[in-house]
Amino acid sequence: MNLSYFTLRGLSLELNEILNGKRVRRAVLSGTYDLVLETTDGICLLLSASPTTGRLQRVHRLPVSAQPPPPWVEHHLCNCVIRDISQVPLERILSFILFKRDRLGGENRYRLYVEIIGRNNNVILTSDPAQRILGALRRVSGKMSRQRRILPGEIYRPPPAQDRFSPHELTHDDLARAFRQQTAQPVRTLANAVAGLDALTAASLVAEAGVRQNTETAPGAIEYLVSRIRDLFAHPPFLDRPEIVNLPDTTTPSIQNLSLPHRPGNVVHVCASVSEAIEGLALFGENQQHLNADRRAMARELSRRRTSLQNKIARIQDDLDDSGKAELYRKYGHLLMSG
Repeated sequence: MNLSYFTLRGLSLELNEILNGKRVRRAVLSGTYDLVLETTDGICLLLSASPTTGRLQRVHRLPVSAQPPPPWVEHHLCNCVIRDISQVPLERILSFILFKRDRLGGENRYRLYVEIIGRNNNVILTSDPAQRILGALRRVSGKMSRQRRILPGEIYRPPPAQDRFSPHELTHDDLARAFRQQTAQPVRTLANAVAGLDALTAASLVAEAGVRQNTETAPGAIEYLVSRIRDLFAHPPFLDRPEIVNLPDTTTPSIQNLSLPHRPGNVVHVCASVSEAIEGLALFGENQQHLNADRRAMARELSRRRTSLQNKIARIQDDLDDSGKAELYRKYGHLLMSG
């Protein structure tokens, strides 16, 4: 599931408002990489590190069929109080600050990182401020990744930085150079050039600035984009009711939670919260997976039936060929009998 930087930024504000000060009462696993937390007042939160459907969202209740959590969750995370939820700057990573009193009255501090970064999604608990990893839903050894090991005892390090410009330090020359290198697809060029910028927001900004495909971008348009991007990241104009939209030439819907003058795509559903929008996107993905599985099953069945019919046709053709040679077979029979 592809959740944008702005979607997660809006989600962090939303969750911080309802979870700050809440105590984690219990935790369960609803899948191999799906951890569900329940607070003392019944608020449930899904933290998924699935490579395909990784996400963070509120859920209505604990799953009916659940498994005990990993030992590190039971030992460190349960009974913790959530002190703050924030987003790692320019990353699709949310950070939970938690604390728990020990038997002697001392305070143990933790950080829970929820990384929604594509196929490398993960949920990682560390000590704070030492940042030593205490547990992770998906362990990563040195054989699996040379750049980043995620194992208990290791020091937590964020994912490798992307080769993109910071929106807070973006200059006219930076953006002009990016557009000169690629003029055919200005939306993709802009999204790939600026850290934290997604295709949906980039399409809106390109339309605002009047940038055209296969056309040299005017200096005034570049200056407008630089100013607009800086302002957008400094003060995001979040919608009160996020939208799920279908974009042209794509089969997967996206979440739009920014109020922008040019919002591409067709709105298919208006949601009460960012968490509800993420849930809707997840349901669409699950339905799409079921449809794709059904299509594959139907294709296999049709292929089996076609092969069976082709074999029957071949046998019938052989019988027809043999019937055309009946007289010849009869003569061969008489010859054999007379011999």
